[in-house]
Amino acid sequence: MKSIAKLIRIIQCFVRFFIYTVHCWLIYAEMSRKQTLLPFTVFKNEFIKYIRCMLRDPRKDLMHVQLQAFLKSDFSLISDRLVLSNDDTDPIVIAVVKNEIQKIRLFFQHYRKLGVKQFVVLDNCSDDGTLEYLRDQEGTRVYQIQDSFQTQKKEAWIEKLLVLTGVNRWYVVVDSDELLDYVGSEEHNIKEIIKKCETKGYKRVWGFLLDMYSNDILFAEKDSKSFMTDELKYFDQTGYNMNLNCCPGAFIIHNDMIVGGPRHRVFDLDVVLSKQTIFFYDEKSLYRNCHYMYPIIKWGTVPCWFVLRHYKFLQSDKAEYEKRILNKNFYNDSIEYRKVLEQTKNNDLCMFYEHSKSYENSCSLRVLPYLQEIEWQEKRNN
Repeated sequence: MKSIAKLIRIIQCFVRFFIYTVHCWLIYAEMSRKQTLLPFTVFKNEFIKYIRCMLRDPRKDLMHVQLQAFLKSDFSLISDRLVLSNDDTDPIVIAVVKNEIQKIRLFFQHYRKLGVKQFVVLDNCSDDGTLEYLRDQEGTRVYQIQDSFQTQKKEAWIEKLLVLTGVNRWYVVVDSDELLDYVGSEEHNIKEIIKKCETKGYKRVWGFLLDMYSNDILFAEKDSKSFMTDELKYFDQTGYNMNLNCCPGAFIIHNDMIVGGPRHRVFDLDVVLSKQTIFFYDEKSLYRNCHYMYPIIKWGTVPCWFVLRHYKFLQSDKAEYEKRILNKNFYNDSIEYRKVLEQTKNNDLCMFYEHSKSYENSCSLRVLPYLQEIEWQEKRNN
């Protein structure tokens, strides 16, 4: 009898502890929900998505940071000149920026030329005129956040921007130094890509970063809109590899990725280049990072239709990289930027070499491996 009574007391203690834990969690969750300003059902769905994906992600530490950043992110709406289209195939471009005045003008010009009319931008305390420029842009909703930058935080901020803007829409998530391009971009706008995706049943498509550089030494370039496109016009046409991490049936997901390019050739950096930039965001989607989302879509399931022309080595970028190293707020203690600046400190490095390809128009991209050309005209059956 004594043993039974002892067991009952143990069970009662366990139940009390469980109830107390659940109660504390509910209080914490409700406080977090109020801070996110999201309705309860939306908040619950986001929380469940993060926990479910955290169980499958190989970097649970990064997922934990992302979840905390999502819960604690405090956005201020600065200006809202955005009226969402009733046509869900009209894409919304999302970007997080800070002191991008040298690039942001070209950014808006480029995406408007591709047919984009809707923009949602989060400014991270710019003080160089970027915020003022954003306020003046038609079709643009501008938020601001005061928190210090960190890569995982940025990924959570983008997830919150997606939630706030709305589900069941097509999005294009890019950085200010990334200009989306594809063979035929001069004649066919991005909405045509999205309509093709819907016709074929694709929820997203692959693309990859294409580092653009000049035939001069790194960081020697002057910062101007015309200089970026006229002088930073070269790219590597070879030297890309596919790193396949196929784990059929595995509980832990490892994603496929393209690596290589000029940063590997010059700095021996294994930077992941593949990205899922164009996607349909629904209630099951989670923006894990720019390279892959949940649910996972393996390489080959959907085509690789685009590149992101990447302008990473402007003169002003060098000072920015020094700040990133000092603040240690990029991935893996900002190791990529450390390597770049260490090797350029006492050497006049140039990315240009004998196999560099000059970008003249979108047809120049045909030399790239992995990039698939879009069939704009459906083949007729003979």
